[in-house]
Amino acid sequence: RQLAAGVERLLVPIQVPGLERSAYSASGEHIVLHSLGAEEPAITEAFVLPLDGSDVAARLTDATLYGMYESFSPDGKLFAGTVVVTDDQQMRHPNVIVKDLGGKELLNVPDAFLVSFTADSKTILAISLDPADNTGSIISIAVADGTQTVLVEEAGSNTPLIAPDGKSFFYLNDTAETPGLYRVAIASGESSLFYAPEGETTLIAMIGLSADGKQIMSYETDPSQAAGPSLTLVDVASGKAAAVDTNLYSNALSPYLGWQSSPAVFSADGKWLAYQVAGETFPELRVSQIDGQGKATLTTAGEYPQFDFTANGKQVVYIVGTTLGEGNRVWTGDLYVSGLDGQNPVKLDSNVSSF
Repeated sequence: RQLAAGVERLLVPIQVPGLERSAYSASGEHIVLHSLGAEEPAITEAFVLPLDGSDVAARLTDATLYGMYESFSPDGKLFAGTVVVTDDQQMRHPNVIVKDLGGKELLNVPDAFLVSFTADSKTILAISLDPADNTGSIISIAVADGTQTVLVEEAGSNTPLIAPDGKSFFYLNDTAETPGLYRVAIASGESSLFYAPEGETTLIAMIGLSADGKQIMSYETDPSQAAGPSLTLVDVASGKAAAVDTNLYSNALSPYLGWQSSPAVFSADGKWLAYQVAGETFPELRVSQIDGQGKATLTTAGEYPQFDFTANGKQVVYIVGTTLGEGNRVWTGDLYVSGLDGQNPVKLDSNVSSF
């Protein structure tokens, strides 16, 4: 659908229940669609679809796919995802698979979650799990032969954020002698601390990375609970930090990360941030300049709104979920576009599950 003209067209007439869009290829030529099934909340099928309206390029039906752990390679030629595999003892394991867009499997790594491809499309970053105690290590995996290199041992459950240049990643280490945010070079495994909160402040998660990789949004709380959780902007180069929003509700940021949604999204120019917090009844969707100025609330109704900035950073497109499917528990709702002041939003469509 075109935002300005409101023109929309049907790309691929696939009739499957609970359909949701997931990842886009970097080239913009393919998307991934999920079917959540008629009665099950789990994803039962996934499709790699060409956006020119031609036939399905690949159908991924060999296992249940996790919607929040998948990625196209930067060159647009490969797709990787995390699938659930049940063993002979009926134990469920995450596996990382890599396929070409024709559906041919190139790699299958057991007991691992995908993070992302690196910039050259030749390596993927993943979390390797120990099934015995569910501890995780951050590893790199060569797509060509499956060679694994451990970059961070005992990384915990925190998902790293890969830098835009694909040469390093950031992760939260809350078990180190100095807990904080670390940067790790993928080629060498060299690790360096670039931010540690002051006093008794506890880092909960990294929730957003700017397009240039220079700023990270973290979610922090005071263990004394004298103040509510806060959003903090961290400069990667200097380690300087500044609060963007403070005294948020407990459990303020939604943990919902599936289907390309995130609790915080930067505008392309890195000057604005959109994020969701827990309201008294429903999640609230807010926008703010990164210095905390110009705050506005876009919506205070609906469950788990999906949202993103337009390319020029001057508008936010979002879904306000209003209806929960009885069978597969899929939220659908109204699709809106709004300016950064939150005034006069324009309704684009209804009964939308993803964009």
